[in-house]
Amino acid sequence: MEMLVRILGVGSEWWVRPGPVQADPLRFTKHAAYFNTTAFPHGNKFRRSWKVPGVLRFNGNSRIDPHRPKDVIGCVFGCIGVTNHQGQNRLLAVGKRYGPLTPTHYLVAIDSRLHGYIDCSSSWKNEGVNTVAFSEYDGLQQALLLLSEAGQFVTGAGVWHISKQSGMERLQLITDREHWA
Repeated sequence: MEMLVRILGVGSEWWVRPGPVQADPLRFTKHAAYFNTTAFPHGNKFRRSWKVPGVLRFNGNSRIDPHRPKDVIGCVFGCIGVTNHQGQNRLLAVGKRYGPLTPTHYLVAIDSRLHGYIDCSSSWKNEGVNTVAFSEYDGLQQALLLLSEAGQFVTGAGVWHISKQSGMERLQLITDREHWA
């Protein structure tokens, strides 16, 4: 069954895999695949340093603008859930969905400098959270997490969840640890 995912954040690294036919004029648009993941800038490249390898994938027909990939933030996409492909987690965004939709899940990007450090040796997330990708390098962390409405996770700052206030959905810190389920 298709889940409706509102993208509230994306990882820092984007790349494209062109379509297979070199003479195809749509090789870098409709027949391409666009990928996003967690990574740390290193010169003019990125260092993934994955603890949990994974990607967010958009097919060329997913109706995104490859020249402005961050425009996906706030949009709702149809997805089939987190799957495993060649040892990596993969969340495939099948296509953008329009209209008055109620998302079933939310994709968030976590950065330890903003959200606090995740202690991976503890029970840091509940059953409503799936890890798409997780990177750690030089004491810093980045994660792409897929949260259901009941999803909560803990960082050094406290417990985080999706808040729906004034018709807006966002990641919110719960300062009261009693909410940790």
